[in-house]
Amino acid sequence: MRRIVLTWFKETDFTIYLRIDYRTGIERLRNRQGKKRKSSLNIEDDYIFRESIRMYDFLSDFFQDRYIVINGTKSIKEIADEVWRKLFPSIKNKFTSFPKTVT
Repeated sequence: MRRIVLTWFKETDFTIYLRIDYRTGIERLRNRQGKKRKSSLNIEDDYIFRESIRMYDFLSDFFQDRYIVINGTKSIKEIADEVWRKLFPSIKNKFTSFPKTVT
Protein backbone atom coordinates (compact mmCIF):
# COMPACT_ATOMS: atom_id res chain seq x y z
CA MET A 1 0.00 0.00 0.00
CA ARG A 2 2.81 2.43 0.80
CA ARG A 3 4.31 2.15 -2.67
CA ILE A 4 0.95 2.87 -4.31
CA VAL A 5 0.31 5.93 -2.14
CA LEU A 6 3.78 7.34 -2.69
CA THR A 7 3.64 6.95 -6.46
CA TRP A 8 0.15 8.41 -6.84
CA PHE A 9 0.65 11.56 -4.82
CA LYS A 10 3.12 14.31 -5.42
CA GLU A 11 4.88 15.30 -2.22
CA THR A 12 3.58 18.51 -0.71
CA ASP A 13 4.90 20.66 2.10
CA PHE A 14 1.56 20.70 3.90
CA THR A 15 -1.97 19.46 3.39
CA ILE A 16 -4.77 20.94 5.45
CA TYR A 17 -7.45 18.32 6.05
CA LEU A 18 -10.78 19.63 7.31
CA ARG A 19 -12.01 16.51 9.06
CA ILE A 20 -15.76 16.05 9.44
CA ASP A 21 -17.68 12.99 10.49
CA TYR A 22 -19.81 11.07 8.02
CA ARG A 23 -23.18 12.32 9.27
CA THR A 24 -22.15 15.98 9.19
CA GLY A 25 -20.77 15.56 5.68
CA ILE A 26 -23.96 13.94 4.41
CA GLU A 27 -26.09 16.62 6.05
CA ARG A 28 -24.02 19.38 4.43
CA LEU A 29 -24.15 17.65 1.07
CA ARG A 30 -27.93 17.34 1.24
CA ASN A 31 -28.28 21.00 2.24
CA ARG A 32 -26.03 22.04 -0.65
CA GLN A 33 -28.15 20.05 -3.11
CA GLY A 34 -31.21 22.09 -2.17
CA LYS A 35 -34.72 21.24 -1.20
CA LYS A 36 -35.49 19.68 -4.57
CA ARG A 37 -32.99 16.87 -3.98
CA LYS A 38 -33.58 16.11 -0.29
CA SER A 39 -33.86 12.41 -1.04
CA SER A 40 -31.13 10.17 0.28
CA LEU A 41 -27.93 9.63 -1.67
CA ASN A 42 -27.70 6.57 -3.83
CA ILE A 43 -25.61 3.61 -2.70
CA GLU A 44 -22.68 4.44 -5.01
CA ASP A 45 -22.44 8.06 -3.77
CA ASP A 46 -22.61 6.86 -0.18
CA TYR A 47 -19.83 4.33 -0.76
CA ILE A 48 -17.58 6.88 -2.50
CA PHE A 49 -18.10 9.40 0.31
CA ARG A 50 -17.30 6.85 3.04
CA GLU A 51 -14.21 5.62 1.19
CA SER A 52 -13.00 9.18 0.63
CA ILE A 53 -13.18 9.88 4.37
CA ARG A 54 -11.43 6.59 5.12
CA MET A 55 -8.63 7.32 2.64
CA TYR A 56 -8.02 10.86 3.87
CA ASP A 57 -7.93 9.53 7.43
CA PHE A 58 -5.35 6.96 6.34
CA LEU A 59 -3.22 9.55 4.53
CA SER A 60 -3.32 11.98 7.45
CA ASP A 61 -2.18 9.19 9.80
CA PHE A 62 0.52 7.95 7.42
CA PHE A 63 1.92 11.42 6.62
CA GLN A 64 1.52 13.02 10.04
CA ASP A 65 4.42 15.37 9.45
CA ARG A 66 2.71 16.92 6.41
CA TYR A 67 -1.01 16.72 7.23
CA ILE A 68 -2.58 19.34 9.43
CA VAL A 69 -5.90 17.91 10.60
CA ILE A 70 -8.55 20.46 11.54
CA ASN A 71 -11.98 19.82 13.04
CA GLY A 72 -14.18 20.87 10.12
CA THR A 73 -17.37 20.98 12.20
CA LYS A 74 -16.36 24.26 13.83
CA SER A 75 -17.29 27.75 12.66
CA ILE A 76 -15.35 29.35 9.80
CA LYS A 77 -13.56 31.69 12.24
CA GLU A 78 -12.62 28.85 14.59
CA ILE A 79 -11.30 26.82 11.64
CA ALA A 80 -9.26 29.77 10.33
CA ASP A 81 -7.79 30.40 13.78
CA GLU A 82 -6.90 26.73 14.23
CA VAL A 83 -5.31 26.52 10.76
CA TRP A 84 -3.15 29.55 11.54
CA ARG A 85 -2.21 28.22 15.00
CA LYS A 86 -1.17 24.84 13.58
CA LEU A 87 0.35 26.02 10.31
CA PHE A 88 2.42 28.98 11.48
CA PRO A 89 4.92 26.99 13.63
CA SER A 90 5.43 24.52 10.78
CA ILE A 91 6.08 27.29 8.27
CA LYS A 92 8.38 29.09 10.68
CA ASN A 93 10.44 25.93 11.29
CA LYS A 94 10.56 25.02 7.62
CA PHE A 95 11.83 28.41 6.44
CA THR A 96 14.27 29.28 9.19
CA SER A 97 16.85 27.01 7.61
CA PHE A 98 16.94 28.99 4.35
CA PRO A 99 20.05 31.11 3.82
CA LYS A 100 19.59 34.85 4.15
CA THR A 101 19.55 36.77 0.91
CA VAL A 102 22.57 38.88 0.11
CA THR A 103 21.83 42.56 -0.42
